[in-house]
Amino acid sequence: MVDLFRSEAPEDLVTLPAHLDTGAGCSLFDGELAIPIGLNLLEGEGFAFNFTSGARLEAKRHAVVIAHPELGSFPLVMAFSIGEIRRNILGRDFLRLIQIGVRELHSELYVTPTP
Repeated sequence: MVDLFRSEAPEDLVTLPAHLDTGAGCSLFDGELAIPIGLNLLEGEGFAFNFTSGARLEAKRHAVVIAHPELGSFPLVMAFSIGEIRRNILGRDFLRLIQIGVRELHSELYVTPTP
């Protein structure tokens, strides 16, 4: 679970599940999340996602903050979908801000902010 908010209005935050996706170059969240955090979705910079299936999804980019109680807060310019999506995705733009380690034999996963 992560918190999503604008740096200008940290009190207007939404807590939601987000999935790490190493194949996504840019983070993508459902556009319906723009309203509760005080964004006008359509005022953002246009951005299009082209999927390997041939599908295309229009989105708008906005500056937000992603926060996690153990990892800290990360300012990020991310995309919000114009259409409905099933999952909120943290892509490689977010993954550049953290380090992930796996100890497979011990079934352990380590996540820390990038120094």
